[in-house]
Amino acid sequence: MRDAYPSSCYLSGGTHLIPQWRASQRPPDLVINLKRIQHWVRPEEVDGLWIDPATTVADLRVCQPVGSQLAALHMALTEFGSPLIEPLATITGNLAAARPEGTLAVSMIALGATIFYDSVTGSGVVAADDLFEKPGQTTLPHGALITGVQIPHPVSSAHSGHLAIRAGLATSTPVVAASAVIEFSADGRVLGGRLSVAHATPTPREVRTAREIMQLGLPVSEVVDVLGDAAVAAIEPDDDWWASARYRQRMTRVVTERLIRSVAAKADTSGGLT
Repeated sequence: MRDAYPSSCYLSGGTHLIPQWRASQRPPDLVINLKRIQHWVRPEEVDGLWIDPATTVADLRVCQPVGSQLAALHMALTEFGSPLIEPLATITGNLAAARPEGTLAVSMIALGATIFYDSVTGSGVVAADDLFEKPGQTTLPHGALITGVQIPHPVSSAHSGHLAIRAGLATSTPVVAASAVIEFSADGRVLGGRLSVAHATPTPREVRTAREIMQLGLPVSEVVDVLGDAAVAAIEPDDDWWASARYRQRMTRVVTERLIRSVAAKADTSGGLT
C-alpha cells in the first residue's frame, strides 16, 4: 500500500496532522482512520499501565493509576494544552509526531516507558528514550503504527515529578521541561532513578549521566547541584522566538534543581535542604 500511496498516513486525533496539511497545502494520498477500530489487543507480556492508540490526553488525565502512582506523567498531562485539544489528541499520536517539545515524551522517558509498534516488516518494541531520531521523525520503520505504550509499575520507594518553565501563557510552548523519577532510602539518600529533559534539546532525551549519579547513594543535598550540571551538559539549546540558547541553558539548571527538590519534598526526604 505504501508503494501505491507513498504519502499515506494514520489519523486518530488529527491535532498534529491537520494543521500540517493546511500549512503545506499538500494533503496525503490516503488517510487511514484509526477511530473506527473498536478494540486494540493488549500484549500478554505487558505488566504495568497500558495505553492503547485510542487513549486521549483527557482519558489519561482521569485514569486513577496515573494520578496516584505516576506523578510525572499526570503533571505533564495537566499542562498539555487547551481543553479543546485534550479530548482529541491521542497519546500515541503525540509520540509519533516526534515534536521537539515532547511534553508527554519527556515524562515517559523518565518513567521508563516502552513503545510497541507494528509494521510491514513485523512487530517490535523500543524504549521511549530511543524513539526519536530528530524533530518530526521517529526511529520506527517507515509506515509503522504505534500500537501501545507500556509504563512499568514504579517501585514503592520511588517518587516522580515534572516541571516546565514557559515564556508566556500557561498553554504556550515551554522554554525548558524536565521529568524525574527518584528512588529514596529510608534515611533520605538517593538510590537510583532517571532524569529527562526537553525543549533545550532537538528531541526529548534522558540525561544518561544522571542515572549513574543517582546510584551513588548520596544525600539529596549533595545530588541537586550535580544533577543540574549533568542536565546542562546533556542539552543542545538553540535560539528561537521563544528564548535564546543562553537563557535555555540557564533555565535547564533552574528547572532541574527545582524539580529534584520538589520530588524530594514529596518523599519527605529533604536531606538537609533549605
